[in-house]
Amino acid sequence: MEPLIDVAEELLEILTERYPKGLTSFSPEKGRSKIQLPDDPQQIEFALPKVPTDLSQGWDALDSAKTQTPVDIGLENNHIVAFTFRPSDSDSDYELEFHIPELVDDGAAEE
Repeated sequence: MEPLIDVAEELLEILTERYPKGLTSFSPEKGRSKIQLPDDPQQIEFALPKVPTDLSQGWDALDSAKTQTPVDIGLENNHIVAFTFRPSDSDSDYELEFHIPELVDDGAAEE
């Protein structure tokens, strides 16, 4: 099994191929905005939900897990994993944010 850094490398490769101009984000407050993809897979941060059945309870970042395999950190099939991008100029005090939009009854995402 590959360590998470290899997963980050593959994720970045796929995102770069699929979204060469970056990702598009939308929120009611900010409207549509572009999210630039990182240059380095080390900037990709992963997190697990604190409560897998309630994503609104927040996320636990896998800060030092990039050298570990998914099995090493207890991941199994169908586990939910979030990712975000750490700015290249961030320091060790940078606070990661993981936000998952809620789905409304008609299936549309709501921030």
